Amino acid sequence: MLICFEGVDGAGKTTISKMRADKLVGLYCRTPGQGKLGTKMRKILLDKEEKLHCEALPFLFLADMIHCLNQIKVLNNNHVVVIDRWKMSTLVYQVERDWFTDRQKELLKQIINEMIPDPDILIVLDVDNRRYTTKDRYEEEFDEWENRRRLYEEYFLTFKGKKLMLNVTKMGKKEVFNTCMDFLYKHPYFR
Repeated sequence: MLICFEGVDGAGKTTISKMRADKLVGLYCRTPGQGKLGTKMRKILLDKEEKLHCEALPFLFLADMIHCLNQIKVLNNNHVVVIDRWKMSTLVYQVERDWFTDRQKELLKQIINEMIPDPDILIVLDVDNRRYTTKDRYEEEFDEWENRRRLYEEYFLTFKGKKLMLNVTKMGKKEVFNTCMDFLYKHPYFR
């Protein structure tokens, strides 16, 4: 069972997905940053002196997702795997960028969609303000942030599996957690 948490920066994906994995007695994965490859990749991405070329980013994230996917395959199907960011975030943050032509974007989407499976359950956490800007590292323009929200909504609408989009702007951590757990427990896997 693959459960994925997606959403814009600061919506609470990491906090809630870790809580879910603990509650569901599942494996928690974070992309990027799981395992040795992910840890090295995260260091490269956060290194202010070593700027990676923008066009390389989707391939780096794809490599990390493939690596994570192979780690997950080692488990049998009886395990719950909770992932903090998966292919939807790669599409929103690395593919839907101005430095790619429309043709390049379509090719990248095709490659990612063919190589990376959809989760069994998708939960998108959304916020309708810029509360996440309290974190020092997020100083992007409001238009770009709003565009990412719009892209998450578009991808969410095309997702065919079990899904929930939850606006967490006025919700506390416990309320978000309980709402997500109620949603998950309605899935036949957890009955």
